[in-house]
Amino acid sequence: MDDPTSSADFHSFTAPATIRSEDPLPEGATVNPMWYHPETSKWGFTEVDMLTCDSCSLWVHAGCAGVNEKEYDLTSNGDHPIYNTEFLCRICCRNRSLEIINRLTQEDKLFLFAEPVTDKVAPNYLDVIKNPMDLQTMLIRVERDEYKNYAWVRELFELMVLNALTFNRYHTAFWLEAKRYYDACLNNVFMTMGKAAPPSKYEADILENFEKARKAKQAEEDRIQEDKTTEKKRSGRWI
Repeated sequence: MDDPTSSADFHSFTAPATIRSEDPLPEGATVNPMWYHPETSKWGFTEVDMLTCDSCSLWVHAGCAGVNEKEYDLTSNGDHPIYNTEFLCRICCRNRSLEIINRLTQEDKLFLFAEPVTDKVAPNYLDVIKNPMDLQTMLIRVERDEYKNYAWVRELFELMVLNALTFNRYHTAFWLEAKRYYDACLNNVFMTMGKAAPPSKYEADILENFEKARKAKQAEEDRIQEDKTTEKKRSGRWI
């Protein structure tokens, strides 16, 4: 099994599955109630293994927060890439995720990312884009309380932008809007209320797309300049 503290795992933000126990659990419970007793020795549910929410100041058991022992040690040592910037309890995480998505929605001036793209709107879209994403789908996911921190919001935001950059040709209206949206959201959302969300695995592809577009534009400008120079020579106006 992969090391749960590896950089790749910090891009997988789904809450852990139900914790197993040899003791029978009450219907609907996800952890053994005995672990909450003062005398429990189960890691993650003792009075020592706790974290403080940076928003509401609530003390939370590491086990309840879905933080494993290695992540807890990283946080205690000041090395966790997310929780050492900001740790939120599950309720505050849900509220912050909703706030971030609301801000992302406000930045979507052309409603380019508002809802799932259909073939009726963009023919062949689903043939090109294998992992579609939109703000409506992100909202549904946060309402299900599937995640233990809001870094997943940035991950899906970057996936959403990458899809738009991939489907649309460089420097077309929708491509330019996707780039504007990306830059605006980084500055106005993820540098402020989303500060603990690190760049996702999609960032490199986004930046590569921007660089390829820049080179394509430069090549076109060079070609136009060369054509103008050639035309001057042919017309006898070359000096």
